[in-house]
Amino acid sequence: MRHQTGSVGEAFARHEENQQSPNMVKQWRAALREVADLAGKVLQNQANGYESKFVKQIVKVVDEKLSHMRTPFIVASYPIGINSRVKYINSWLNDGSADVGIILVNGIGGIGKTTIVKFVYNLNLENLKEVVSLKMSEKLQDNPMV
Repeated sequence: MRHQTGSVGEAFARHEENQQSPNMVKQWRAALREVADLAGKVLQNQANGYESKFVKQIVKVVDEKLSHMRTPFIVASYPIGINSRVKYINSWLNDGSADVGIILVNGIGGIGKTTIVKFVYNLNLENLKEVVSLKMSEKLQDNPMV
């Protein structure tokens, strides 16, 4: 793959002949060389469920690399009056359960819902697998079907 010889080289040569945009084939070749230079893992024994362990190891490595990309939210240094709410949500998040959890923070505007969620997120940054934020508009809130 790295040197693009043999059947790979032949396929690229055919594409270069038939391609209206030879620059695209050059980009494909460069991308393939770049990918070929990446380090990888090889599964030695494919029996007795080793595939699932192998995949779990790969997922763990990818998750560790992505977790460093998560950035904390900026919140007030000394937020006032949220400790009890943060403590309650934190204890629920860290109860040891493997279940999927959904938190709904509801209330009138300006009472600190977003600040609480950001604060809890920052405290649990390393443990959270996925975070989705949805803000409902007034139209959605007034709709009895929602």
